[in-house]
Amino acid sequence: ALLRRTFHRIEDWAAVLMINEEMREKLQRGGMAPHLLRELRNPARRLTPERVRVEQNGTFCFLGRPAKGKGLGLLLAAAREVGVQVKVIGDMSSRPDLLEAYPEVMNTGWIPQSELAPHLQDIRALVLPSRSPEPFGLVLAEAACAGLPLVVSDSALLSTGIEAQELGLAFKANSQTALAEALRKMADMPAAVIAKISRNGFLAQHSLACTHEAWIEQLVVNYDAAVSPTSAVLA
Repeated sequence: ALLRRTFHRIEDWAAVLMINEEMREKLQRGGMAPHLLRELRNPARRLTPERVRVEQNGTFCFLGRPAKGKGLGLLLAAAREVGVQVKVIGDMSSRPDLLEAYPEVMNTGWIPQSELAPHLQDIRALVLPSRSPEPFGLVLAEAACAGLPLVVSDSALLSTGIEAQELGLAFKANSQTALAEALRKMADMPAAVIAKISRNGFLAQHSLACTHEAWIEQLVVNYDAAVSPTSAVLA
């Protein structure tokens, strides 16, 4: 609505950059012309320089802000049901309710990204249990690059690619039963299988995202095209 009030001739835009191809249908339904839509994924770097040896580990990880809507409560309930340990890397001072209800949770508090690596060495998989839509979910790409398998709500648009590229498991959003099943499956997965998932992410490194160099290059290409209407990029 804001865009429509501000720009009266959307058809004259040079392009609309999507952070995920899965956004295309919704943007088209919102009135964006199909020929304007181009995918440019966010850039991501590995959370750890070396692959996390997940096949030796049993702890699941939530990394980020435990705000309502992110599904942390759902994860802790499902983890208790299955009997697996969860480590929360993030500031939980705003969620005393969860700290009280789940005293077994491991909470590191907020950790700068440059200091994350030691806290991820005992992790089997990273879980993103969001209840609401996640257009990208940068932590997913960053974690996959480090060799961490992913357990992700299907509210995240990357979930389709994660399963297709064998980087982890997707589950039905807002379903404790579905999340518990995914956690159990990941916990029971043979070492060789989960190691393969880990290597898929680590060796591909940027299958879910761009490198920072490629992202900058593509931004420059698109902005050059925006000020050069005769550019072949717009053809």
